[in-house]
Amino acid sequence: MSAVLDFVCMVALLFRLRLSNYIHIISSSDHFLIVAPRILQILEQQLQQMRATYQLNQEKLEYNFQVLKKRDEENTITKSQQKRKITR
Repeated sequence: MSAVLDFVCMVALLFRLRLSNYIHIISSSDHFLIVAPRILQILEQQLQQMRATYQLNQEKLEYNFQVLKKRDEENTITKSQQKRKITR
């Protein structure tokens, strides 16, 4: 879980670093300086959305895993009951 989240954070950091490099390189352009904070804001929003999606997917996977475990237990019980009926 944390490995994926760490990866997402690293990607966001790279975006920030790359964006800050562009700001320094093209610092003479007033338009870019106005647009750059908006780009950073959009990237941060996308990162938050990715984190939320990741969290939701993680919860779904955990729920589905619990459902599968429960079904497996029920199937095991059913199998043993059927075996007992056959051996009678």
